[in-house]
Amino acid sequence: AFTAEAGTGNAAAVVFSQRKGDAKWMQKVAAENNLSETAFVELLHSKDESSQRFSLRWFTPTCEVDLCGHATLGAAHALWSTGRASKRRRIDFETKASGVLTCELSETGWIQMDFPADSPNVSDTIQASLPHEDELSKALGLQPGSVRHVGRGRFDILCEVEPREFDAMKPDSAKLAEFECRGVCVTTAGCGPDPSEAKRANQAAAPAKIDFRSRFFAPRAGLAEDPVTGSAHCLLAPYWAVRLGKDPNGAELVGFQASARGGIVKCRLGNGRVMLSGPATTTLEGGIYCG
Repeated sequence: AFTAEAGTGNAAAVVFSQRKGDAKWMQKVAAENNLSETAFVELLHSKDESSQRFSLRWFTPTCEVDLCGHATLGAAHALWSTGRASKRRRIDFETKASGVLTCELSETGWIQMDFPADSPNVSDTIQASLPHEDELSKALGLQPGSVRHVGRGRFDILCEVEPREFDAMKPDSAKLAEFECRGVCVTTAGCGPDPSEAKRANQAAAPAKIDFRSRFFAPRAGLAEDPVTGSAHCLLAPYWAVRLGKDPNGAELVGFQASARGGIVKCRLGNGRVMLSGPATTTLEGGIYCG
């Protein structure tokens, strides 16, 4: 997901199931897959002809999560590419904790996902609900004072650093796991001073321009680092719209998640929602024998 090239972006397994919400079985399968996320999709009765309804749940190898962008994108791609859903109709995913998430196929072949915006509570002062900037700096392997801003969204902690500090991070998973959140999202403006990193980001986004980069660490969810985190952009897009002086009701931004695999996420804000867009590709198809 979030790439058209195999071996990059974020891999997700998509399981077409008829187990009627058997969470114990889902967790067993996700642990067997051992990917950052496994999406479980079940067909539901459609109420009208404009959309196709499916239930959707997401599991890491260790737990169920409330929202996942790349596995949602992967699920929509898998439904359309296997003919289980018509490319001419919208897909409505009904979820346990995040409402109805819709996916549509754009003219360019990218998948557009309609997600709830998650504007972070950001403060330059220490608040009880936010970790101290220096605690985050230490957990990221940076010098005290490296973290410029800290915020908290529905699931995650967001922190901004300068581009040079971003490229110098050496995160400590044990220390990051001490923070009470799904994950820690670290972000910085633009492509940064490293020529190879700037080239990698710009090639992924071409012909668009990169507005921000990010990395996402979720040791509490069993992920030292998530390669490309679509749901984190529900937090990143409204944050950078404000930071870059863009209209939060209509702003368009492009983010590059600078993990080893890397991936691109285009964001458009409006009416308390974020339209997240990206490509996807299939690398493996088969059956599963698990319980």
